Amino acid sequence: MESLWEKVQKGLSEGLDAAKSGISTFLDKTGDITQIARLRISIIGLQRKIRDNFFEMGGRIYELVSKGEEDVLKDKEIKKLIKEVKALEKEIHDAEKEIEKIKKEGKD
Repeated sequence: MESLWEKVQKGLSEGLDAAKSGISTFLDKTGDITQIARLRISIIGLQRKIRDNFFEMGGRIYELVSKGEEDVLKDKEIKKLIKEVKALEKEIHDAEKEIEKIKKEGKD
């Protein structure tokens, strides 16, 4: 038969183990939330870069058309901006996939 002291020690030990487990889970979740927040902030920055490229592209297209250019897609600057937008889109897609991965792993 367990003595009172043994029961208290066992209870405290189990409570401590549960607290450690809870803290570990809390820290894991906090880390996930922080990582997701960082990725979302990154996505916002990438979206701003895309917007800026669109503004620049529109200005350049207007300039070319005003000069009588008919095929603006041959312009080196337009090609460069389109390439940059595509690369930014891929970065956004990758960040969104990473967010989904973190969320999925967090449910396990």
